[in-house]
Amino acid sequence: MRPLRVRDNASNWYQLGDQRQAPLDSLDVVLMRKDPPFDMEYIYTTYLLEQAEHRGCLVVNRPQALRDANEKLFTSEFNDCTPPTLVSRSAAEIRSFLDQHQDIILKPLGGMGGASVFRVRRDDPNTSVIIETLTLHGTQFTMAQQFIPEISAGDKRILMIDGEAVPYALARIPAKGETRGNLAAAAEAKVNPSPSGTSGSPPKSAPS
Repeated sequence: MRPLRVRDNASNWYQLGDQRQAPLDSLDVVLMRKDPPFDMEYIYTTYLLEQAEHRGCLVVNRPQALRDANEKLFTSEFNDCTPPTLVSRSAAEIRSFLDQHQDIILKPLGGMGGASVFRVRRDDPNTSVIIETLTLHGTQFTMAQQFIPEISAGDKRILMIDGEAVPYALARIPAKGETRGNLAAAAEAKVNPSPSGTSGSPPKSAPS
């Protein structure tokens, strides 16, 4: 680890010290913000952080919560707030879903930044190879969702503090010719008012 100092100076706002080793439980707080992929290395990291947690270190977010709340699959807890969704590794099931909805998004469950996210239409000649690639020939689950044209106006990341929605949200607007709203895929970030009905209290509560 390396000591970090931050300053209120836009041109010189941080300073990193020399790298050193120290027990995790010698720290007061560990802020866990490791980007996906959500693979076994990610899981192993949570196991190690859990040992520090057991020894009195505050780990934010909790390692068990990070394992339990997969960024993609956790949305199934709020399926009335999401587009029609299928999680499958069966090419036949994914094709049936495509036949039903005509225009879908396929994405890996453990990725980030829009990587390996595909928009597939009913007549796409690359449908088979996309499904084979994402499912590793039927051995790995992937997520399919009905495409929402309104993504052209951007999606919104609503921030919560003490169970209440912040009045402003981060809107991620896809680049021209793109369907992905990921900043890593050149989407534009704008601060917009939170959608109607979210200010003050969330439209849905997380499951207990």
